[in-house]
Amino acid sequence: MRNRFSVFCFVFAYSVISSCAQGIDRVSEDMSAKGITDIADSYLEDKKYQYAGEVYMEVDRLYRYSDSARTALIKASRAFHTSGDYEMCRLAANRFLEDFPESKQAPQAKYLIGLCYYEQIPDISRDQRPAKEALREFTELIEEYPESNYASQAKEKFNESLTQIAGQELEIGKYYMKKNQVLAAIGRYTVVVENYSMTSYQEEGFFRLFEAFTLMGLKQESMLYLGKLKQSYPNSSWLIEAENIKSF
Repeated sequence: MRNRFSVFCFVFAYSVISSCAQGIDRVSEDMSAKGITDIADSYLEDKKYQYAGEVYMEVDRLYRYSDSARTALIKASRAFHTSGDYEMCRLAANRFLEDFPESKQAPQAKYLIGLCYYEQIPDISRDQRPAKEALREFTELIEEYPESNYASQAKEKFNESLTQIAGQELEIGKYYMKKNQVLAAIGRYTVVVENYSMTSYQEEGFFRLFEAFTLMGLKQESMLYLGKLKQSYPNSSWLIEAENIKSF
């Protein structure tokens, strides 16, 4: 009787533990790729994206370079991105590009990497490293897969990333002006108007250069940038500010 009770307790405990197992705890080394994928797919259907991503990665670990791994890695990338685990999304997408560079889904993997950086871009007062990383990934995507549908999406986010970087350059320039480091400020403003001319910050950049050169008493240079502001942005509100500086 005691032995039967012990067996019952063991079976019951095992069934409870098995039913409570989550994520990769449900995967065993001897499972087939399809079996593991089915578990991951079920998590995906239940919107348990982190678990889904983790289990898809097990397919790659146990069946690397296989067709199942190729499908699992791109699914893992998407699942991790949806869950907000950008680091794992990039890891899965980079693994996909490393193992399956000729795949038709390579542009999607590249886009997901850039998108992870893009969605981590802070406001212009903070470090713009994510914007720079996003810019690099989107540039490579556009160059390597110009005909891809993801290239057009990358171009839009490329421009937005560029704008963020230009905005920070301008803010740093204004910071230098407050510290009376005018030459350093001019250097930053020049970068904005020359390297980020396609962004909305070029307009203010022209004004800031006019302002800085006026402060230094360099009339020829100040008038040069005032002229560029008038020519490129004839209706700019910064022209009113410029007139106030001239009259002062």
